[in-house]
Amino acid sequence: MKPCAIVLGTVIGLLLPGVAIGQVKSDEPIKSVRILGRVMDPTGAPLRDVAVVMRLAGSDDPRDSTKTSGTGEYTFLVVPHRAYELHFESPGFWPETKVLTAEKDTDVGTLALSVHERGGMMVLPMDPQVELASVEPIKTTLCDLLEQPQKFNGRMVLFRAEYISKFRWAGFVDDGCSSKLRVGVYHPLDDLRPQQGQYAFTTADDGNTPPERLTWKPIEPLRPVHLNEDAAYQAFREYAEAKFRWPDEGFCQDCPLYRISVSATGRFDYFETQTVAVRANPKTKALSYSAGDPNAPLMRLVLESVSDVAAIPIDPTVYSEPKRREISLEEAHDLVTALMQDRGNTKLPGFDLDSYKDSYYPQFQFFQAIFDNPHGSFNLGHYAVDPKTGDLWNGVICERMRSVSLTKLQRVIRIRIGLTQSDYRKAQRPGPMCE
Repeated sequence: MKPCAIVLGTVIGLLLPGVAIGQVKSDEPIKSVRILGRVMDPTGAPLRDVAVVMRLAGSDDPRDSTKTSGTGEYTFLVVPHRAYELHFESPGFWPETKVLTAEKDTDVGTLALSVHERGGMMVLPMDPQVELASVEPIKTTLCDLLEQPQKFNGRMVLFRAEYISKFRWAGFVDDGCSSKLRVGVYHPLDDLRPQQGQYAFTTADDGNTPPERLTWKPIEPLRPVHLNEDAAYQAFREYAEAKFRWPDEGFCQDCPLYRISVSATGRFDYFETQTVAVRANPKTKALSYSAGDPNAPLMRLVLESVSDVAAIPIDPTVYSEPKRREISLEEAHDLVTALMQDRGNTKLPGFDLDSYKDSYYPQFQFFQAIFDNPHGSFNLGHYAVDPKTGDLWNGVICERMRSVSLTKLQRVIRIRIGLTQSDYRKAQRPGPMCE
C-alpha cells in the first residue's frame, strides 16, 4: 500500500500550485469521541435490541444506528463539538429522543422507556416472531366489544354471534344490542411502516394543523394473525357463500340461504377515525391519508378461526314468490350497471360503481360511476335508484334515466318484488333533484 500512497501524493503535488512534489497539505486528523448510554424498562431491567438512531441536531438524515446489547448498552463514535439527536424506539414502548453536544466522551446515562398503553390496557413488548395464536383470547360478547372498543383494541377476542354476508358487506351482528362488526376492512394504518415515523388520528377538515394539538403515536406493525382454514372454516365459508339464484338470472348477494351462528376468534381493531396524519418526526410536515368515511371510527375483526358453526336453512320461497318488498342493494347496482352498459361505459378500463347514502335523500340509493386506471380517475356521474319502484334518476339534475337494457331489467325486477303496474303508478315519486 505504501507505493500507492507515494504515487497518489506525487499526482496531487503536481496538480496543486505551490506544493512541492511528494508533499500534500492535509488537516490534522480529527479525533473521535464516544457517546454511550444504557436503556431499561420501567422495572429497571435492561432492554435489549432497542433501535437507537443518531442524527445531527435538526437533520432528518440518520448518521448512524445501532441496537442495545443484552445489558441495554449502546455506543457511537462521533465528531466532537457538534450537537446530536438520539432517537430510541422499541415495540411496546413510547419512543424517546435525547439531544446533546459531544465535546468529549459523553455518558448519556440510563434512559427508562415508558410502556406504551392502549385504551388503559398495558401492552408489554412482544417478540415479532411470537404469533397471536399463542395468546389466550379474551372471551367476550359483540355488545361488549362495541361498547368498550378501546379496552379490547389490538387484543385477541372470542365471541359468539350471527354472521351475515350481503352485497359488499360481511360481518357479525348481535340483535341484543343492535351491534354490527365488519371483517377485514381496510384502514390506512395497514400500509404504514415504522420507518415512516409517527401517526395521529385526525379529521378530514382540520388540515393537520396545528400539529401540536394532535396526539402523535409511533407507527407500529399490527401483530400478525394467520387464518386457520380447517374443516370448521370450510363449512362456515360454504354456508356464507350460499346465495339465492333469481329465476331469471344472477345471484342475490342480499339473500342468504342460511342463518349462521358461529364462535369467532380474531384480533379486534379499533381506529378512532378513518383518517390519519403521518410525519417522519416533529420537524417535518404532516401528510394525510384517508379511507372510507374520514370522520367516523372504524372497528373490525381480523379473523383467525371459527368453531361451533351452526346454520339454519332459510325457506327460499321468501325470495322466489312475488311479494311487496323494496329493491335490494344488488338489484339497484344491476340497474345502474344496465344503463352504463348501454352507454358503453362498462368497457372503460377500471370501471366501477360505488354505492352510498345521501342524508338529504335517505329514501334513495345513490351510486357514483367512476373509472380508475393508471391515467387517472374520472367521475362518470352520480345516479339515484328509488328502491320502491326501480326508477333510476340522475343524481345531479332532475332527469329520469332510460335505456333499452335498463327498461327490460326494471320490468323483471318489478315482477320479482311483486310490484304490479297499478301499484307502480301509485308508488311513483319525483327524483331527488326534482323538488
